[in-house]
Amino acid sequence: EKDGDHVKDIGVNRNNGDVLTLSFHCLSATEIRVYMSYCGWGTRFFIEDIKYYLPILFEKGEDKKLRFAFEKEENRDFANKYEKCKPKCPDPKFEKFYKDLIYE
Repeated sequence: EKDGDHVKDIGVNRNNGDVLTLSFHCLSATEIRVYMSYCGWGTRFFIEDIKYYLPILFEKGEDKKLRFAFEKEENRDFANKYEKCKPKCPDPKFEKFYKDLIYE
């Protein structure tokens, strides 16, 4: 839609502030790729990122609450959910590639 001589900005595909997006690419039941983007930057997402990477994106001190949920929470509810999620997004080809890249 035109607004005078300019295209009207409707706010689509803009990054206004801190935006965290997880994008699931389901190629088959045995190949699901997950990508994370944050403030215009993107990378492959691993479930381990919830524990080791995501805390640094949030307010200082909040990472201690997450560590507690993983390591010291009595009922281990959060830690158990985390473990259940690990096999839900398999991507064996990429996992092999990544393992070979890191360990060789």
